[in-house]
Amino acid sequence: MAISLALLQFKNISLGYFSVDKLVKSTPVEILKISNICPGALFVVLSGSESDIANCETLAKNFDCIFQKIDNLNEDIKNLIKSNKKRKPSYNNVAIIETKKCVDAFVAADTCLKYTSVELFRFDYQIGLFGKGVVFISGGIDDINAAIEKIEASLNKDKITNIALIPAVDKSIFS
Repeated sequence: MAISLALLQFKNISLGYFSVDKLVKSTPVEILKISNICPGALFVVLSGSESDIANCETLAKNFDCIFQKIDNLNEDIKNLIKSNKKRKPSYNNVAIIETKKCVDAFVAADTCLKYTSVELFRFDYQIGLFGKGVVFISGGIDDINAAIEKIEASLNKDKITNIALIPAVDKSIFS
């Protein structure tokens, strides 16, 4: 079965928990992540079938939140969410994509993995980033450039804070 995600970003923590409670009571979804991402903001990742996530989207219109749905999610993203482990890149070339909202980082990561041959080796969207998301990919220069083009095409430029391509990276910076 294809995995779909609902990504919700709330400006208010208590109302976020209240809203998520309503979602999980009314749809058969799994909470993959629920955490404060900055003072006063809550980020939630729900997993389920495409139709269950579509039902969440309908219900979420009643809540004050940013909602993003991703269908046919790349399995690597779900594994990184669940493990929350930081790895070193397998390749010598790295790109770091920083988005203004963690919701957009998921779109960036999913886009580049679906359409290019890059490796997602790290994905940051935790507390301390003030709601931002950071995607770390590695691969050949051509593959990374293709991933960057796909990300820029899938997200408005105003959603991307910065993209840095580091050829021949010293992998010790990712310890």
